[in-house]
Amino acid sequence: MESVREKFEITQTILRILDGSVSPEEFESFEKLLQTRPDVRTFYLSVIENTAQFQKTPGILQWELAEEDEEGLLKQELWLSLAEMEQVSPAVRIKKESPTPLAPAPTPKPSSTFRKTSLLPMLASIAAALMLLLYTHWMPVRDTQHGQILETFQARFDEEFEQYSPGASLGKQTLRLQQGLVRIRTEQGAFVLLEGPAEFRLENDNQLFLIQGKLTADVPKNAAGFTVRTPSACILDYGTKFGVLMDQYAKTEAHVLEGSVEMRLGSDLRTSQKAVRLTAFQAASASGHILALIPPKVQDFTYRIPSPFEASVQTLEPLLYLRLKEKLPQTFSDITGKSGLQIQFSSEPQIVQGPFSSPAGPSYALRMMPQQSVRISEVWPIFENDSGDYTVLCWLRPDSIEPQLIWSHRSAQNIPAVPENSYYRILRITEEGRLEHSAYYPNRRPDAQKVNSILSDRPLEPDRWYFLAVTHAKGALKLMYLNGRLCAQSARPQETPLERYTELSFGRSLDELGTGFSGAITDIAFFNRALSEKEIQHLYQTALRR
Repeated sequence: MESVREKFEITQTILRILDGSVSPEEFESFEKLLQTRPDVRTFYLSVIENTAQFQKTPGILQWELAEEDEEGLLKQELWLSLAEMEQVSPAVRIKKESPTPLAPAPTPKPSSTFRKTSLLPMLASIAAALMLLLYTHWMPVRDTQHGQILETFQARFDEEFEQYSPGASLGKQTLRLQQGLVRIRTEQGAFVLLEGPAEFRLENDNQLFLIQGKLTADVPKNAAGFTVRTPSACILDYGTKFGVLMDQYAKTEAHVLEGSVEMRLGSDLRTSQKAVRLTAFQAASASGHILALIPPKVQDFTYRIPSPFEASVQTLEPLLYLRLKEKLPQTFSDITGKSGLQIQFSSEPQIVQGPFSSPAGPSYALRMMPQQSVRISEVWPIFENDSGDYTVLCWLRPDSIEPQLIWSHRSAQNIPAVPENSYYRILRITEEGRLEHSAYYPNRRPDAQKVNSILSDRPLEPDRWYFLAVTHAKGALKLMYLNGRLCAQSARPQETPLERYTELSFGRSLDELGTGFSGAITDIAFFNRALSEKEIQHLYQTALRR
């Protein structure tokens, strides 16, 4: 029963039944309605219950002062409505009583006409109360929409909640997202991406309450003023992109990627007395009575739903997966969250359009230039297993065809690595434009420096994106794939275990192997096993989906 008009008419009929003014035909029609409409029966019982409460406990008509408490039966407007009804109700003429006789006499019973007339003001007030109750208490929950779910990725909600899908409307209900990603749009136009586990609700068309979890907000100018409230802070947007983290200890963090926000201490916007203004690459935390600046970690947040290719890579559980989360170099990171990983740029690279896009948005790539490199290192091995098996893959687009080094990862038999017994596994472009993968020993004589080299069967072309993968495993041939197709393999299987790897570099030159890479590179992934040809082909095919 969605119509407010229908609820109003049914309420009027119920009130006429209660005061005895309903006609037999109306009563019979209403009785049939109760028999055939379960929603009318439920509504009828609720009206009867509320009417009984009014008669039993007049003091129940209370104005709830708390602005956010929606469980109060009536609001201030109800009192105003009752007062107005009392003023406009017709005057009741009361017969003047005769002087009390000396001798006690039985008090005459009032006539039925008198009783019905005296009930009119009360019934009118009850009718107004019920109508206002319907409008202010029930209707906002059922009819008001504050936002909509746009996309989901591997999303799973608590069992007690329905499984929301794209297109679902959101009111003021609280949602608990156990895992995955949910992207929503508020009625005002702010885009919010929530990462499970998270618990949240929309409070109005431009405000969200984050009970726990992590989100990123992308707020266009038309939605400026979007607010995120948490149990310990309020974050007011000024047309920007930012992330919010609310942990289980009621500590809130705000990290700004673009634009600016204002972070206030405490969950009440009206009473907060401490505030700080944050701009791009600034962050602050709020807990208890403390509001303090902290180091920004914009790379720790997710800003969009993964593309089909990105989702497929994650499904294969890479040991490292390096890519840009947004169109800024600072968001280039390992999304697998390996601790202790350090990414160092020799100089800040440019960001260009990536090789594929999806409804979730475009992909991005690092624009590399000669003498510019990205170095990834840590104290312990970056990736290893008992046999040293690995797969390395990436997307790349060369600017020109000339000798240049795409990547190298240093290998060593001992950790930490000793330069004398270290060597590199490298990928380079030759003078002919073919891809070459080999082991490179810089301390050997020139004719013995490159070992176990394999060359692609066709040259690359400039300004064109390629998907490259190399697998290397003990007891198997070393294989190279270009756009999902096998293009090179070693002459014999790898006989001994491979060594551990302590450093990765992209674009760095090594002696006589050519200059650093000139072009674009993105979505660099390392696996501690050899992927199958079927898995590599599947990755390439998913990248072609739009």
